Amino acid sequence: MIEQHISAYRRKGILVDTNLLLLLIVGATPSIKNFKRTNIYNSSDYELLVRLIDQFEKLIATPHILAEVSNLSNGLYGSQQQDFFETLKRSLSSIIIEIHIPASELADNYSLSPHGVADVGVIALAKNNYLVLTDDLRVASFALRNGVDVINFNHVRDAVWNT
Repeated sequence: MIEQHISAYRRKGILVDTNLLLLLIVGATPSIKNFKRTNIYNSSDYELLVRLIDQFEKLIATPHILAEVSNLSNGLYGSQQQDFFETLKRSLSSIIIEIHIPASELADNYSLSPHGVADVGVIALAKNNYLVLTDDLRVASFALRNGVDVINFNHVRDAVWNT
């Protein structure tokens, strides 16, 4: 199933959810194991994430996701925080394509409860456009219920561990 999704969305792109975009940014710095938001991952997980994302021509994010990623960096200090924001800055200018759907439009077309603006924005933007990559079972279930193709990164990790 993962290979089929990659094939179907290779040219369209992949929309990466908050936790994994955070891992992508933090994993490119020395902070991956020292940061409470990414310490459940290791360098092999980061490398797997990069290999997976590299299968796609476009990496998509919403402003809501980018704001969450930025806000979640509050546990980094000093040079770790500086490295994070430098990596984020480079990523924004080179690999991340930001696409905006106004929150008012999201609220008009979806119930914001219980998922919130960021998760609803993922589903609204991805529907018929992009593959969603998440590690959040709630987001994955929400995507599937709304007819959005999704890969749960934890399933990719499990598949790699079981080979």
